[in-house]
Amino acid sequence: MAHSVRVRDFMTRDPLTLRQDDLLRQAVEVVMVRRIRHIPVLDEKGSLVGIVTDRDVQGTLPSPLSAAAPEEYEALLETTPLARIMTKNVITVGADDLAAEAV
Repeated sequence: MAHSVRVRDFMTRDPLTLRQDDLLRQAVEVVMVRRIRHIPVLDEKGSLVGIVTDRDVQGTLPSPLSAAAPEEYEALLETTPLARIMTKNVITVGADDLAAEAV
């Protein structure tokens, strides 16, 4: 039975995505408000070009213990495109691939 389990049995259908030219602010909202930890990033044609994770977002933001001024924080949110922080060359699998192979 386990030999026939496919990726489609576990995957999220129609995941929320962002575009590579979207700003860090959008990723922060998705991660913090919607509590989504992995966000596929698409180009203008709708092709997958990367992924942004909650760790990417947290690693980009200044530490709450830092002396960063609120204006610096806001500027970072409004000027950092996701293409700058995303992981590129994402390894993918197909819906019909065996789950055991994907793992």
